[in-house]
Amino acid sequence: MGFQMEETHYKLQFEGDAYDGLEVTVREISVGELTELAGLVSSVSSTSALDKVAAIGRIFTILGESLVSWNVERKGQPVPADESGVRVQNLTFIMTVVQAWMTQMADVTVPLDSGSTDGGTSQELSIPMEPSSPSRGN
Repeated sequence: MGFQMEETHYKLQFEGDAYDGLEVTVREISVGELTELAGLVSSVSSTSALDKVAAIGRIFTILGESLVSWNVERKGQPVPADESGVRVQNLTFIMTVVQAWMTQMADVTVPLDSGSTDGGTSQELSIPMEPSSPSRGN
């Protein structure tokens, strides 16, 4: 039987800005998808208008496929946490969510090996060192 990773979810909370109270839960995406997403986000600010539209469409798809839940409403009705719900939002809003999501995913803390101890002082550090003798080759 093989090992299977549990799905990681990120709960994004927005406080003290225009999106105060917004809560978005998204799943972690693969390294390949994260790399693609970073390239797409970068291209939105540096390419032609036509390329930007294509990049934005793909960003919306990636986010829509990764959404688990959010508390977004439109005209008093809940907006579905999927690609169709993402596509009815404005670009500034979606890019803010994507930036927060990417920041969370990139802020990875690797667990340290718990078997390591203080270990005390190394013997090599306590060996007296003398300057080397002058070279005889001069």
